[in-house]
Amino acid sequence: MRWKTDLVKSGDRRVVRYFALLPTELNDGHTVWLERYYALETWDDGTTSTGFGYWKTKLTSVTHFDDPGTGSPKR
Repeated sequence: MRWKTDLVKSGDRRVVRYFALLPTELNDGHTVWLERYYALETWDDGTTSTGFGYWKTKLTSVTHFDDPGTGSPKR
């Protein structure tokens, strides 16, 4: 069995959608609970911190970073 593995480089970024099961304070000034929010994450190769690579959260928001028309309505 085989599949194509995406290679991730230090500094790569991605936008991920999460669900706030507990009240979560976001960087845009909102607190969400029981709804979805977006996180901007960058890849840290771990050479200066943990010793292994991981996605590090930089910013969180109720709207998508690349498409501001998405996400929860502003209240």
